[in-house]
Amino acid sequence: MFNFMHYSSSSKQRGVGLIEVMVAILLLAMGLLGALALQFSTAKEQRSSQFVARAALLGNEIAERMRTNRAGIEAGLYDMSKTPTYAAVRRLMADNPTIQSQCKPMPNCITPAWQVQLDTAMWWQNTAVSLPQAAALVLPAQGTAMLNARDVVLAWVEPVVDRDNEGQPVKLKKSAKNNGCPDIVDAPEGVRCYQFRFVL
Repeated sequence: MFNFMHYSSSSKQRGVGLIEVMVAILLLAMGLLGALALQFSTAKEQRSSQFVARAALLGNEIAERMRTNRAGIEAGLYDMSKTPTYAAVRRLMADNPTIQSQCKPMPNCITPAWQVQLDTAMWWQNTAVSLPQAAALVLPAQGTAMLNARDVVLAWVEPVVDRDNEGQPVKLKKSAKNNGCPDIVDAPEGVRCYQFRFVL
């Protein structure tokens, strides 16, 4: 007579089911974290692109202003090479006067020098509104023999930064490769530059 013994496997099945659920949750969490990191990186790049686009518009703005004031250009009145650093231009922009109200009657003010002051003041005002902690300057074109070429440099503090393994912010390195700033601007860490060259 055969005696068949029946062993219940329900406890083993419950253990296998729990492991499958835990693995599924782990894979889902990894996927969500990856999607979140991708979304953050995309948002950061989009914001950086927006600042570069604004800087390009500001560069075109001062170029067009200068082209309408040839006498001011020929006199070198737009040249900011005496105060070319980021910190110096920031100080000048902070003290930026309201040129429009400084001269009355208005027809007596329409001179090339006054137009340069007006152009610079309005350009700096637009820059301060468009870019965070910005500095904007015009320099003679570096590394070229063209006398009628100018370099426009717009610098701003990049608000979105990478983080290290401990979650601490990592600022942009102070190098032309990473932040696009020419050496003459002496931009500190965390500042990004857009350089725009045009021919008058």
